[in-house]
Amino acid sequence: MKILMGCGLLLWLGVALAQAAPLAGHELQLALQQLEESAMPVQVFRERVAALVAGQAHYPPEVQGRLARLQCWALPGERDEEFRRAVAFAEQGLAQARARKDRVTEVGLLACRGYHRQLLGNMAGAGEDYDAALTLARRLGDERQRADILSLRGEMYSYQGELAEGLMDLIDAHQRYEALGLEAKGREVLANIANAYRRMGLYERAESYFKELEHDYRQLGVEEYLVDIHSQQGLLYIDTEEYDKALPLMAEAERYYMGSNQEGVLAWSRIELATILQKQGKPDQAMIKLDQAAASLHQGEGADSVTLGHWHIVMATALDAMGKPAEALRHLDEAEPIFAREQNLRFLAWVHEVRARVLEHQGRIAEALASLKAFVQTRHALDQ
Repeated sequence: MKILMGCGLLLWLGVALAQAAPLAGHELQLALQQLEESAMPVQVFRERVAALVAGQAHYPPEVQGRLARLQCWALPGERDEEFRRAVAFAEQGLAQARARKDRVTEVGLLACRGYHRQLLGNMAGAGEDYDAALTLARRLGDERQRADILSLRGEMYSYQGELAEGLMDLIDAHQRYEALGLEAKGREVLANIANAYRRMGLYERAESYFKELEHDYRQLGVEEYLVDIHSQQGLLYIDTEEYDKALPLMAEAERYYMGSNQEGVLAWSRIELATILQKQGKPDQAMIKLDQAAASLHQGEGADSVTLGHWHIVMATALDAMGKPAEALRHLDEAEPIFAREQNLRFLAWVHEVRARVLEHQGRIAEALASLKAFVQTRHALDQ
């Protein structure tokens, strides 16, 4: 739940939440509404939620339910252990919400549990949560949460390679946010729509959306969102083989995430930098970035397994370029089950493609052809 508010309102809310007494009445409702409907930098969001939670015992059950939903999204979320803690938090909150028949809170916590299950690679569980939450939100007439869930499910489908289904959900979510007047949320889902078009190979359409969002976030003056859009543009330029354009955008992301101590996305940005450097014929420099990414991935409580799987594929590519095919194959063997568990056709196709090339370099032609066949079959399923 990333976000954006005017500086005056941020200052007002910060002062209000810093007061010793818990908020009440209009001030409390406004604070909750801003947290639910706006978009602000992640750390600011977490601090504001924590300030409200400090006075939780004084609030009625309806407000406590809204806070539980916000808390679930405000939990740290860069590594598998943190994702598991978020799932456990959501499950505890779901039990309490169901006991008091708080269906609105149930919707929000189902969505939050689904998202963190998704990050753990449990796409089936995530899909079940999103579908259940969507059914309940529809029954309640809760259009705001309905848009949230469509956005989450659409991005999951898009990430997996189920691009048509993903795009339909994302466009539906965007239309609902627009109808509700939630411009900040609309911009967030528009970035996911642009990414879906990029994954479909509709690069000009994707770039037009990214440029529109870049303009908006520059005008609004929120660096975190601008960096995020620039990094997505960087991915587009990697796809179109415009590596000189991609490199400074990913380097900007690396600097920002290093300065904000966001180790998970810092690792991701370094993996993408390694990809660019590898494509530019600079395997030694790529390896430096991969080593730095590995350090970020294992900082603290272990890694995000999906980002680690991505790292294994890029590492395999670099090792193959350095004439170390046996080591490359070991990394591909580590990556494949991660993306098979996720049912991620895009990354599975990539694994098969790289493996076919490495096996060919080893002179293992029959095995290379088998991997190439798996690549073609996966690509065909993706294209369909």
